[in-house]
Amino acid sequence: MVRRTRRGIPGHDPGTRFLLTGTLALDETGRMLALKIEGVASFGARHAGNGPFSTVRNMERMLSSAYVIPALWLGMRGVFANMTPVSSYRGVGRFECNYLIERLIDAAAAKTGLDRIDLRRINVFAVGDLPGKTAIGTLYDSGDYAGNMGAAQRESGWDGFAARRAESEAREGCAASRFVIISKARAARPASTGVSASPRTAP
Repeated sequence: MVRRTRRGIPGHDPGTRFLLTGTLALDETGRMLALKIEGVASFGARHAGNGPFSTVRNMERMLSSAYVIPALWLGMRGVFANMTPVSSYRGVGRFECNYLIERLIDAAAAKTGLDRIDLRRINVFAVGDLPGKTAIGTLYDSGDYAGNMGAAQRESGWDGFAARRAESEAREGCAASRFVIISKARAARPASTGVSASPRTAP
């Protein structure tokens, strides 16, 4: 979002600026064992509202999305920069965590040869395991995550995508055919502010 007035820079606090890297560990069956995320979050030119608190708290709570991962590690640094300040309106870490873990799962599938959909399906909370908590203490009370993934595949015509892409690529002179892709991701976010989890710290 670009501010076009002088008062916009000191008076508004939207924006999201993260630089994140992650490492995901799997066993030989594709079960997730550990997730490590390190990153830098820009707070903008000054403190604005509860920006630093929101960023760290939400990254902590949403670190593993709806996946069951026994060990989690998060290291974040906050920096000030000549940019619009960030607060709880934007840039608070929820969607960034979801995005990063989904990218890591796709990368793991490509490296191991495991199916990217199966990797997601076997690692989400099962219906029978809910209510359940993540390793960081975030409570998931209900949901059918694997079932919803299957419904999304059916409704989107996932299994017929290869034929649709081949048909598109066969059209001569159709520049758009080069960009026909399909992907799948899931996202989770807390329903309310609640109380921040209390992570366990290593000595």
